[in-house]
Amino acid sequence: EAAARKLTPQEESTCPRCAGRGIDVSTFNRLTKEFQKMVQKRPSASREFDQGYVTPQTTVARVALLAARGDIKGKDLIILGDDDLVSVAAALSGLPRRVAVLEIDPRLVDFIRTLSSAHNLKIEVYRQDIRNPLPKKLCRQFDTFLTDPPETVGALELFISRGLAALKGPCC
Repeated sequence: EAAARKLTPQEESTCPRCAGRGIDVSTFNRLTKEFQKMVQKRPSASREFDQGYVTPQTTVARVALLAARGDIKGKDLIILGDDDLVSVAAALSGLPRRVAVLEIDPRLVDFIRTLSSAHNLKIEVYRQDIRNPLPKKLCRQFDTFLTDPPETVGALELFISRGLAALKGPCC
């Protein structure tokens, strides 16, 4: 009881292994360190594209969640909008068979392409405005899609509809 009184409220409620995420990310520590080094020079967030970056730990936690759910290992992954650079973390993990990203911001498109080339990550990068239909070559090609759309109902519906169009079919 005496030790419990010395803890701060955050220490009491935050699991040290999962940092409160509900998934153990400790097996991804190496990935987190490599990812942090690689993305240090990312372009700054742009209000024009409603960007707001999450921490590198959060980006890697997204990869860990995909892995825990069986949605990334040996799978074809498409990311719709990638200001958090999940494509880079996913490819760096070596888990997906294929990684494609659709991004509207030309600075991020160039940055992801540069990292992919420099680190032999083989990320397919397409400059795409999600308001436009997906290119036919990307329809029904993927097992998993990931997106973090702007926080409006319309944006959510749009991004999810594009993600669904990219999936191979049922059970994806």
